[in-house]
Parts: sequence; C-alpha cells; structure tokens
Amino acid sequence: MRISERVRPILRRAGMLAVAVGLLVGLPVAWMVLAVPPDEGTRADCVVVPGAKVHEDGRPAHVLAARVAHAVALLKEGRAHGVIFTGGQGVTGPVESEAARDYAITLGAPADRLFVETRSHTTYGNFYHAREVMRARGWTSCLVSTDPFHVRRCLMICQDLGIAGYPAPVFEGPAYTWPRLRAWYSLRECAATVKHLVRYRIMGNTTPDA
Repeated sequence: MRISERVRPILRRAGMLAVAVGLLVGLPVAWMVLAVPPDEGTRADCVVVPGAKVHEDGRPAHVLAARVAHAVALLKEGRAHGVIFTGGQGVTGPVESEAARDYAITLGAPADRLFVETRSHTTYGNFYHAREVMRARGWTSCLVSTDPFHVRRCLMICQDLGIAGYPAPVFEGPAYTWPRLRAWYSLRECAATVKHLVRYRIMGNTTPDA
C-alpha cells in the first residue's frame, strides 16, 4: 500500500518529533545514570544496601555481595553507626536482606549494628521500608551502597522520602566491572529512572513496591 504525498510529510514530522522527544527525555536520563556522583567521604547515621539476587543456598550473588562488602567497609571506617539491609523474599528462596546480613557477619561486621527490613521488592520499597527502621532509631541520613549506575535513582528516592542520602558507589561489583553487564544494567536503569519519574514524581504515587 503506497503512502500518499499528503500523508508522507505528516509521518516525517511525527518521526522527527518522536526523535526530538526521545532525545529530550533520553539524554538527561542517560546523564543521570552514567554520570556517577562521587563519594565525598560524608558520614551518615547509617548505610542502606538495596536488595539484589540471592542464590537458593542463601549466598548473595556477586552484585549483592559487592554491595554488602562495601557497606561493611564503610561501617568499619566509622562513617556510619549501622547498616540496613533491604529486600524481601521472592516466590521461593531466602530473604534478600537476611542473606545480606548473614554475609556481612562473615566479613566481620558486628551483628548488633546490622538491621534488616524484609518486606520490599523494588528499589523504592527498599528505601520506603528502610526509612521505618531509621525512624525507630532517630536516624535521618544514610550512605547508599550500590552500583554506580543505580546511585542517582536511589538518591532521588531518598529525596522523595525525606531522607538525607549520600552517594557511596560500589565500583567493584561485576555489574560495573564487566562491560556487557554494565551496558545492560545501564540501559535497564535508564528505563527504571523514567518509570520512577512518571510513577512517583508526575503521578504522585507513594505506594511502595507498586
């Protein structure tokens, strides 16, 4: 079926408009993901570790293990009073936050300074429920121990929830050090950032794990 001469310019303009909108939205979001905010050595009340995959035998997968190890290092450096591990249980298997806490203990972290929330299933939920743990202890600030491309969205969520969040990016994890994984997770994070902006800042949703 041939496109008429009258319709063709309209389609061309629509395509150009789509590209312009894509660039207008995509470039700032890509910058947010790829321009990693530096760790400036800030001290905070606690470290929050967003949840990630845990193996069926209870071992944190490489991404979560790197986040946990970094959080323990921050704790040992005296930059926080405690660590909050986040993440609930999937359909089966261990609870992410509990597996992360147990791994932190094997790294020499004192158990009485480790805390968990076990209900969340998204990054927004991680910080929503971590805030409850913080409030119970009078804490208002946190360091965010997560992969570099994930940091800015976490800081956005902290801002939305009234938490003073500070970057503590983890550069040692495979999601960052392995080029293919970094490319995949960076693209995925761009989509997740747009989703967060629409759902929580434009539509005003405040429900965790929505």
